[in-house]
This record gives sequence, structure tokens and C-alpha cells, in this order.
Amino acid sequence: MTSRLPQLVAFDLEYVLSDPPSDVHFDDEAAFRQAKLHALASLDRYTRHTYVFISFSFLITPFKREGNELNMVLDRYDQRISFYHEVPQILHRLQSAGVIVAACSRTSAPELCVAAPLSFFPLHTNFIVCAGVDSARRALSLLLVPPRAGDKHAPGRPAIQFFDQMEIYPGSKITHFKKLHQKTGIAYSEMLFFDDEHRNQEVESLGVTFTLVRKELNERTLEQGLTEWRKRHPVEVMEDAAGDDVKGI
Repeated sequence: MTSRLPQLVAFDLEYVLSDPPSDVHFDDEAAFRQAKLHALASLDRYTRHTYVFISFSFLITPFKREGNELNMVLDRYDQRISFYHEVPQILHRLQSAGVIVAACSRTSAPELCVAAPLSFFPLHTNFIVCAGVDSARRALSLLLVPPRAGDKHAPGRPAIQFFDQMEIYPGSKITHFKKLHQKTGIAYSEMLFFDDEHRNQEVESLGVTFTLVRKELNERTLEQGLTEWRKRHPVEVMEDAAGDDVKGI
């Protein structure tokens, strides 16, 4: 008999699974909003027209991978981005156990807003093109996760294939988990979240179990989170007739 696992395990990305890209970014969302409003006010001094906002999701920060190099991509400054040492095997472990894995992160890179009048729309209409930086998705698509231990001849797999759900945008993590709940139908009590910021413990108000990652995700931190979740939800799964766990790592 073994203690069961949560149906969904979610991870913040930066400083939990890996170091962030070396791009300059706003750590303070309030500062980002103020900068954005200042930019729009500056535009408005030169044109008194109506603004229509269009949001695009495309890559501003270029990433690249050298051949089939495992667990490494380079950012625009050729700085290495990779999962922390024990993260690849943790992802294999959770996926093999049938756990839904989610990325639950704020995008830290600012939007890039430029004025772009388009002639085929009504006269005197200016378009502010807001390019939300979707760096995380692109990096995860390029980053190759090494094969599971003991299967060294298997090819690497794109990291994005290990994430069943991705909620990556600014705002409270409560919003992220409400979206996860809506999309998956999984109860909050069946969710475990690993994050490096104390403030995101607010998700526990929904019933999510929160685990603080003090340095980087490793097996020890994973087990601490699972242990805490099991204390709160001490339901056990019986072994099936073949002697295998119905669900377990």
C-alpha cells in the first residue's frame, strides 16, 4: 500500500525549475504597469486619436539550441538556460505516474508597445501593438530533457511535452489556479504547487497545497511537498491484483 499522489503538480518556472533568461525585466508588476501607462501617455501627446489594443504572442528574446544538446538552450546573450540538475528526472517521475504537470508562472518580461496606424481600419485609429513576450514557451520547446535514468540511449524530448497545462502571464497565482481548475476539473485539494515566493502561498486560500522552494527544485523538496500534501489528504491506494500500485511514484 502506498500514499497516493496529487492529481496535479504545478511549478513556477524561474528559480524553481531553472534560472531565468538574462534579459532585463521588471520584477515589480506595478512598476511595469506604470511604465506602460507612461509610454501610452507619451504617445497620446503626439496624437489625439483613439487607440485600439491588439495583443500578439511572439518571441522577442531569441533562443537557440546547438544541435541535439541536452538540457541546454542559449538566450540572446549566449547565456546558458537549463533545468536544475534533478528536475529532468522529477519530470519523468511525475509523468510516468500519470500526474498532470503544470507550469504556473508570471511572465517577467515587459510588453513591447508600439504605435501602428493601419489604413484599412477607420480613419484616425491608431493601433498599439502589445507584444506579450512568450519566452518560456519557446524555451521549453527547444530545451531537450535527457532520457530517464537507465535509458541512456533514448533521445531527448522537448521539455514542453512534459507540461500538460501552461498558465504563464502576469497577475496573482490565484487566477492561474482558477484557470487550471476550470480547464482540468481537478479539485484544488488535488493540487500541489512549488514556488520560490512566499506571497504565492495565497493559493492555499483555494485549497491548493503550497511548498516554498528555497533554492531550486530537487528530490528532497519534491518529497517535502508530497509529504505535506499527504498529511492534509491521508487517503491511501490499495495495490491491484498484480501487486502494482494503482497510482504512485
